[in-house]
Amino acid sequence: MSAPLPHKDSLSDGACTTLYLAGLQLDVYGPPAVLNEFPRKAAPVGTPTNATVEARKVDVLVMLHGRERDRASLRGVCQQLTAAGTNLVAEASGCIVPLLVLAFDLPNHGERTLDAQRNLSWGQGNPNHGVDMWGCIVRALGDLRAVMDLFPAVAPVQVRRWAVGGISLGGHITSIALAEDPRIQMGMVLIGCGHLHQRLADLAAVHRVPAEKMAVVLADARRRDATLNADCVAGLAAAPGASAAHALEDRWVLVLHGAKDNSVTLASNTPFINALRERMRETLDSDHCAAFPDSVAAGGSGVSPVRAVCNAAVVEQDAGATAAAAHLNVAARDAEANAHRPGHLRVNVYPGVGHVVNRDMRDAMVRWLREWMRAAPADSELAGKL
Repeated sequence: MSAPLPHKDSLSDGACTTLYLAGLQLDVYGPPAVLNEFPRKAAPVGTPTNATVEARKVDVLVMLHGRERDRASLRGVCQQLTAAGTNLVAEASGCIVPLLVLAFDLPNHGERTLDAQRNLSWGQGNPNHGVDMWGCIVRALGDLRAVMDLFPAVAPVQVRRWAVGGISLGGHITSIALAEDPRIQMGMVLIGCGHLHQRLADLAAVHRVPAEKMAVVLADARRRDATLNADCVAGLAAAPGASAAHALEDRWVLVLHGAKDNSVTLASNTPFINALRERMRETLDSDHCAAFPDSVAAGGSGVSPVRAVCNAAVVEQDAGATAAAAHLNVAARDAEANAHRPGHLRVNVYPGVGHVVNRDMRDAMVRWLREWMRAAPADSELAGKL
């Protein structure tokens, strides 16, 4: 069998190279000093390797795009996240490991498209939407596992920590991956749904899809639902089929949501948000709070400023989200219990924002990523390498 064939793109264009892995074209973003170590072409079979050279340690974030999009649509956000990671490494004098960001086309998307019509929704005229989207999700989860399994074997790096982030459809996939793969230590669910089986059931009912047509999909979606497996998402329990030793106690989860999102409504995602809030330590995004009046941000009765601000704004600006905001249990949060919960959770809801990742959300992603990278134990052996 031939070796995987990496292909070198122009590193001046966003510091990106493409690695062919497990049938995927994998875009790899990172510091030029790291990417320049990737081979320009596959070495002939049998070529001896220099085993005395220790591979550079890195953290790796896999970004997953949305429905009807492709990996190229992630270029801007991948470049922004890579730059944030590289700048942080420089600020820390190299004592923080570099960050690589990976992106690939989801099944039937981008360069893997077989039939673009099968990516459309029920409302767009695809009567098989439920089956098509769930099939894409299941296959994408397999692709993600393959990348995590095989990337360390072909890349000239040592992966220290894995993270996954996804937008819309990619966010759905991220929530399930968090529940199923204990290797993922940080996740970013961006305008995605962590209670997908119920959302699919509700939409199928609206579009009068015969129950028998969705039976298999909904049964599998319920079994793998991130809300119903919230202990695993939060890292409090081992993922299904994994050793109990793999349960994490310091998993990081970011959830960003638009208050006027009609595709993945706040109401549909509220069970997922509440399930995580009951299990994880919620931290604040001070920059997100600062955009709102101090009188609202001050909160009361032990209320988290972020949640008080977000939900007060949701109720005021989006009447349709009032019920969802009520279910977020704003006033019920116990600050002392929160301080003793494991892990790190941040939930930002953006008033007036629909099904889109806007600039504020991208900035929130950068802040979150930098916090996660800073929180890792310092790796002094890396000082001076970048």
